[in-house]
Amino acid sequence: MNREQVMEQIASVTDMRVKGITHAPKTRIAVTPEQVIFHPGGGGRSLQLSDQGTRDLAKFTGMPEKFCGRLSPNTFGVVATELLQRKAQYALIMRGELIEGFGSPKQYHDFQPERVLKTIDRAIPDNEIHRAMLMENYTISLDIVGHTEVALARGDLMRAGANIQFSPIGTTVPSVSSYILRLMCTNGQTTSDILREFQFTGGDDGGNSGNFWTWLNRATRDSYGAVDRIATRYRKLMQEDIPSGQRAQMLTALLNKARISGEASDAIRARALEMPPTNSFELMELLTWGSSHAIQEPKEVLRVRRAADKFAHEKTHARNCPLCHHSNN
Repeated sequence: MNREQVMEQIASVTDMRVKGITHAPKTRIAVTPEQVIFHPGGGGRSLQLSDQGTRDLAKFTGMPEKFCGRLSPNTFGVVATELLQRKAQYALIMRGELIEGFGSPKQYHDFQPERVLKTIDRAIPDNEIHRAMLMENYTISLDIVGHTEVALARGDLMRAGANIQFSPIGTTVPSVSSYILRLMCTNGQTTSDILREFQFTGGDDGGNSGNFWTWLNRATRDSYGAVDRIATRYRKLMQEDIPSGQRAQMLTALLNKARISGEASDAIRARALEMPPTNSFELMELLTWGSSHAIQEPKEVLRVRRAADKFAHEKTHARNCPLCHHSNN
């Protein structure tokens, strides 16, 4: 994907930002039949609330939903104004010119996608974004690949990369993990060989975000550099042959253990009929094929990726591989 396509894919959250507010005495909430308006007491520009912003205002100020339903529009504005005055400072969650939410100053953080992409560019020069997904809670997931390639076997190359997950307004903990793209089938897979999570430590902006960019650069470089370790582990899986009579049973056990069902399970089983897995690596690749080509819903993609990683990782493989688990018992 080029940058224009990526920005289009994540457009619904790219214009979100955090606006810190120190409450002014004359600040008020006005309600008309058409809209709810935040009028800052310090003389700034008035801002309209979205429907979500209005619900979040009620929640932030402690008004129960049933209570709000019994109030007239004018009374709602008066009560909201009174309750908001009890907050010395707070944050507005903005989507463009609309208020989408309210929170405490330390609850949200400002990580703009354009700067995230520039930081990734410094960590992995000339990279490509293989996939971009919008997750729950305003979270963006980016699969990044560089030009470093490692051969699993002759003619079977995989490219190193990193998966970056973050929210432009800091509603989730930013994380970076290793990412591998197998070129012969374009299956992509995240791995926990390198997994970094940013630790919010407070501060005036609520999150020590001044250090976030240094952390992001380092974590991305570390994740990108894990490709040789991952390739070595994958080659070991290629040596674990699966007897032909156990392939269907092993796939069923793996899907059940990972709690993969429905359309995702059906797609992976159909792929297995076309390309029966002869070793543990090929069994794992059925999952990575499913998450790369057959499954589109982001939550399901992550579920299947986690299952593949647990199956393949040296620390958890024996517990998640039906063949190894049976042998150990």
